[in-house]
Amino acid sequence: METWRKTFKVKNITCGCCGRGSLAAKPSRYLRKNNKMKFEYKIKFEMPKGYDPYNVLRKLPSPISPKMTEIYNYSVQSYGFYFLDNRVDQRTAGHAMKLLVDECFKYSKTVKIEKL
Repeated sequence: METWRKTFKVKNITCGCCGRGSLAAKPSRYLRKNNKMKFEYKIKFEMPKGYDPYNVLRKLPSPISPKMTEIYNYSVQSYGFYFLDNRVDQRTAGHAMKLLVDECFKYSKTVKIEKL
């Protein structure tokens, strides 16, 4: 099975197991593992001061699949939310992203979703 990791010092992808050589002709912002692309998103909105994401984070579905793999990941940032879709279960990841976007629309009239 293939495992790849993103290097942060060089703008090329190197082998995850041995760290040798450039394996991509152009830079990639996506992480590859087992031939599945992982997509990163920034969900930006005007976050009010003192914003507490507790309620929306309680509503999110479990990010761990029955096979014990990570379906998605997220973090609360100063601009809004960072969301990582691991392409394991699109239904669960899509539902989680929808909940985060709906939360953004509670506080802002415009929400910008940026795919990294």
